[in-house]
Amino acid sequence: MRLIVLLFILLIVQIAYADDLELSIIAGNFFSDESNEYKLIVKNMNGTAPEYINFTIEYWISNPADELISGYPKTTTNDLKKQRTISRQWTPDDTGLFSICAKIISTTTNDDNPDNDYFCSEVSVAGQVNQTDDEIIIAEENSGEEANAIIDELETHESEVNISFTTEENQTKEVVQSSNLQPNKIEKVLEQKPDTIKVSMFLFIVALVTIIIVVLFKIYKDSNKL
Repeated sequence: MRLIVLLFILLIVQIAYADDLELSIIAGNFFSDESNEYKLIVKNMNGTAPEYINFTIEYWISNPADELISGYPKTTTNDLKKQRTISRQWTPDDTGLFSICAKIISTTTNDDNPDNDYFCSEVSVAGQVNQTDDEIIIAEENSGEEANAIIDELETHESEVNISFTTEENQTKEVVQSSNLQPNKIEKVLEQKPDTIKVSMFLFIVALVTIIIVVLFKIYKDSNKL
């Protein structure tokens, strides 16, 4: 009878101190030949334990053919009261649909729900999208050349505009100067006109006097003949 009571008490104590550990995995975006992080998360669903709970996780990664990739499975041991996050790095060397899986294989508490001690996450690994150093250098050089070409084009355009403005300005000056010269020419003509009139009048008088003398000489000559 005492043995039955003792077993009953031990059973009650185990139930009272039982915990529910839940395992989950969070994985980022992966690309071939590029390292990225995934996280193993263990959470105590019954809240915060009064003492630290130790646990051991086994985790592995399998390829699209459901084969373990090199170096796996691995194990890690840690502890928690409420939650523990364990970060791991992985660099895939191929593309396709991979699986990251983990399982709680031991713990110092009574896990009353072993169904959530196992978790798998499918990860799609894409091709490399990052540029190599050479590609980045070439892209930067091309960008620099394009920028210089644009600057040269702008400077050429600016020079053409300046030449156009200068040409138009010179033409305007020439027109203004030509307009300024015309009154001067008219003034000179007006200044020279009186002299021309005087000369013309003088020549006219000389011619008239000459004609009068010739006429008088002819009359005189005819009178002598009579």
